[in-house]
Amino acid sequence: MLKRIFLFAQMFFWGSAALNCADAGSYDSAMRLCRQKMSENPPQIEVLVNYGKLKYDFSKDEAQLAELFKKINPDRPVDGKIHGLTDVSPQVMIDLRVMRQRVGKGYVCTIPKSVVLHAGFQSPTVYILKTLRKGSCPYRLALRHEQAHLDIGFAAMTLLGKVLKKQLPDIVERSGPRISVLSDDSNMAAKLSKEYRSMMQPILDIFQGTLIEEQGKLDTAENYDKEARVCR
Repeated sequence: MLKRIFLFAQMFFWGSAALNCADAGSYDSAMRLCRQKMSENPPQIEVLVNYGKLKYDFSKDEAQLAELFKKINPDRPVDGKIHGLTDVSPQVMIDLRVMRQRVGKGYVCTIPKSVVLHAGFQSPTVYILKTLRKGSCPYRLALRHEQAHLDIGFAAMTLLGKVLKKQLPDIVERSGPRISVLSDDSNMAAKLSKEYRSMMQPILDIFQGTLIEEQGKLDTAENYDKEARVCR
């Protein structure tokens, strides 16, 4: 399950640096020095997976659960009465620290010093319809159904973490350092971070699409009917 997350489209691009009043030969020399500095000072790279603190909410009525469903699943219609809902919205953030040094004539070399990627769920929440009597068959069935959604979400996040740990060093290496002129060396860290995110996006898109597909297998009319027979 979810093996398609391992598919990774090769992407490589460079953000153009401002070359005001600088010749190409000088720039090439500065870039060689910059790449050498990055090779001599490889960045520390880490991927941290956080599953968040699980919460249960038994305070919502049917209308409130329907609104939450539309918010979490904007592309899916509300089909029938909702007894439970699980929110495992994934988040990915990059904490990047860089080192800057002057190289060549009038250039600044920016290389990544540490790259920490945080992937996980900020606040996974299970909602159970408040009118379901605790301990009843419909209550236990709704709880079991939502816990299955949790299991899928957590398994997917574990796999995503493994893929990112494998791919992130290659992304950082292929992105490389940045060269800028002294008068235009601001926001290099933000530009590097943005490029890392862009190069990771195919992985994240596959993850999100596959997660939605796997979660949807639980929410079919056939499965709902099968579950409903348990309490008859």
